[in-house]
Amino acid sequence: MKRYSKEELQQDFKLLKRCICEENPLAFTDRNKVLAEFEQAEAGIRDGMTEEEFYYLVNPCVTAAGCGHTNLAVSTALIEARKETALYFPVEVIIDSGKLLVRQDSPEYGLYEGDRILGINGRSAEDILSCLERNISHDGSNPALAWYLAGKHFGYEYYEFADKSGVFRTEVLRGDKTRDIITIKGKYIPRHNTAAWQLHAPENIAPYECGREGKEAFLVIRVFSEGEQSFEQFLAGFFAELREAGADRLTIDLRGNFGGYPGMARELLSYLTEREIPYFTRDTKLPEVCGLSEMGGNILPKENCFKGDITLLTNGGCFSTSGHFAAVFKENHLGRILGSTTGGGAACTDFSADAVLENTGLRLHYSRALFAVQADESMRNGVEPDGV
Repeated sequence: MKRYSKEELQQDFKLLKRCICEENPLAFTDRNKVLAEFEQAEAGIRDGMTEEEFYYLVNPCVTAAGCGHTNLAVSTALIEARKETALYFPVEVIIDSGKLLVRQDSPEYGLYEGDRILGINGRSAEDILSCLERNISHDGSNPALAWYLAGKHFGYEYYEFADKSGVFRTEVLRGDKTRDIITIKGKYIPRHNTAAWQLHAPENIAPYECGREGKEAFLVIRVFSEGEQSFEQFLAGFFAELREAGADRLTIDLRGNFGGYPGMARELLSYLTEREIPYFTRDTKLPEVCGLSEMGGNILPKENCFKGDITLLTNGGCFSTSGHFAAVFKENHLGRILGSTTGGGAACTDFSADAVLENTGLRLHYSRALFAVQADESMRNGVEPDGV
């Protein structure tokens, strides 16, 4: 594995610090805290470090920015090299109330849905999750996004930040309260050999879909991005059908929606309100990008807006524009919210850019501007549900 001179690493460090400390708004953290992280990391730079060693040294500086849109990833060269060496924890898990649980039956490993993983290779689940939270970028002090990503992409996150041994002695608490220890051999899984920001990309499925049974309807928005049918046409047809059918209950599933174009969130909200409501706050300076500066006005209700009961489903994967949507939804009492805390809230930093550190090839994705919708300050970094 290639080793770098101290001068090369300091050159990469300088660019990383400039992007974070001079271009990122650092809206959800203490700037002095970030500067202290960089000072500590700089003192640890030494001659002959590998890319991975440098990555683990400086990644805490990036996560200290307190921004879910700001992530550091290893080089494409290292991603390619890992095809020969990486052995990932192969069991799908979920994180629920601070517990590490098996997501689905995995009889080949002797694990079943709901089994609780108490520890791996002598390290407690609590310690593992604490490690992942420190190393996965999320907005401010709200860990919901980190927990969502740690659960959905546990194989990647655990390998990257906790353990590369390839053999996992796993302590399990069964559903019948018995304990067991299972040795699991790691395996190469292509989808885990990726980088932080690429994990956020939606799966190759339709970005939105809808349905109705009698007077009860559902709407699933996986990402605020245009599909084969324009979102405007899709919503117009759907809500016209609901009006004609006399539907009186609507469930909107926003779980795992990592955001997207604000205009689409505004378009959907216009079908959910019977009165004019604000979206972006008037005191937020929006950049001249993607037409956002023209979208600070109030949302006007559509003629065939829905007047029945609305339920919004959320989880930690609701981020960026989805966090904005949930905050406006709750602020204006448009319905009830069920699920878990969103990963993003009324404010977020985006208008992101990418930089590749010249020597190590580490890749930085970082935000440069603050966006906020008009909602209570308590929803700044996340929106709490009304129930589960």
